[in-house]
Amino acid sequence: MVIMLIFWRNRQKSAQSIYDLSMKISELDNNLKSEDKIKSQVKDIVRRELDTAKSAARITSSSTDKEIPEVLKTIASVNGNAILLNHWHTFYSEVDLCYNGFYSKLVKSYPNMEEREIQLCCMTIAGMETSEIAAIWHLHSASVYKLRTSLRKRLGLTSDADIIKALQEL
Repeated sequence: MVIMLIFWRNRQKSAQSIYDLSMKISELDNNLKSEDKIKSQVKDIVRRELDTAKSAARITSSSTDKEIPEVLKTIASVNGNAILLNHWHTFYSEVDLCYNGFYSKLVKSYPNMEEREIQLCCMTIAGMETSEIAAIWHLHSASVYKLRTSLRKRLGLTSDADIIKALQEL
């Protein structure tokens, strides 16, 4: 009888432990789902910020009005638009978040890459067009094309290679 009582108590304790563990697993699973939802929302916000920067760059590159770049800088400072204000480390973090750790992979694969080349790679992977990049850097599109040509050489690509595809394969 005593043996059965001990057996029954141990079984009850085991059942309680299993129940407690399943509750903890459920709680952790809910936390992970919540964290994934937050990450998704942050990515959406960052992508909207990138789209805003691209739109502002398009306006700048297509305009002949000298006041527009100053107006855009003011708008950028109000909205916290990191790209137009040249806060590159913030932009790199955003690119890392939205594009599967692209920036981290890039600097690990090419530790001697120049800052301008890193910026070009990150803006390219973020889908910015040559004219948009030129507007952000305050250059002519031809200068961006030249930088892309030198970047192709650094990456070991031929002159007709698709640079975007090569960057996506990092």
